[in-house]
Amino acid sequence: MAGENADTVCKKLGFDNWARIEAVGFSGGIWSLWNDPLKVTIISTNPQYMLLEVMNTSHDKWTFAVVYASPTPHLRQKLWNTLKRDNLNITTPWIAAGDFNSVTKKEEVSNPDHFEAHRCSRFNEWIFDEAMIDLGFIGQCFTWKRGTDNVNFKGARLDRVLCSI
Repeated sequence: MAGENADTVCKKLGFDNWARIEAVGFSGGIWSLWNDPLKVTIISTNPQYMLLEVMNTSHDKWTFAVVYASPTPHLRQKLWNTLKRDNLNITTPWIAAGDFNSVTKKEEVSNPDHFEAHRCSRFNEWIFDEAMIDLGFIGQCFTWKRGTDNVNFKGARLDRVLCSI
């Protein structure tokens, strides 16, 4: 869904404002929706993220990165390199949320016996270097699933919310 159809959906959902990055290929795109009186300024966009400055009615500012990371490892690596506080000139507290297409440890996959730590090392380095903490979750532990029976089932926690400390 894109263009006027997407705008119609945003209006029907009852939001005053929104910003979108259209879907490309299998990417689902990124939508950010908000209501007044919240003030949101788009700082930058990229096929894998949207960077926003948010100000509430008390004039508190923070930065919000909405992420839809590529499933392709070298493109995700570009994302981690780009999403660095120094690169983005972030001076406020910040939150990064979305589908990171990466786990941080073997407990976040359905088959930990086949876990390969090197596949998440860059993501973990980025989290550490940026002094981000994972806010955790409530509910099902896997945000991505494939297959329905025990033999074919695969699951992983790819979605998360991280914030600066």
